[in-house]
This record gives sequence, structure tokens and C-alpha cells, in this order.
Amino acid sequence: MWLYGPARAGKSSIAHSIAELCEQWGTSVASFFLVEREPPITSLAYLLGISIRKLATRITEVFANDSR
Repeated sequence: MWLYGPARAGKSSIAHSIAELCEQWGTSVASFFLVEREPPITSLAYLLGISIRKLATRITEVFANDSR
């Protein structure tokens, strides 16, 4: 899900409410908030690795082999 809009439009409140509902329903895997100019992949990969343990090893391998 991607929420886009001007400052103070309520994007964070909407995202927070949806994340809480997903957690209550047992459908939440990961949630994060994007901060401008910060790469979200590290946070998302970390959360996915915690939620889906089978992914943790593979995620670690990918980051370890990244030549950048």
C-alpha cells in the first residue's frame, strides 16, 4: 500500500490504523514508514526476516554478497 498526499493530510494515521487491523486479523507480515531519502529495503528486509524465518537466511546472504 502506498499513501501519498500533502503534509498533515492524515497519511500516517491511516497507515497506522490499517497496520493495527492487519495485526488483529493475523494478516500482518511487516509494516514500516518511509522516510524521505532513506532506503526502506533494509528495514523491510529485517521485518520480513523476523516474520518469515525461512527468509532470514536468504536475506542475510543477499546483503552479505552485495558488492556496493
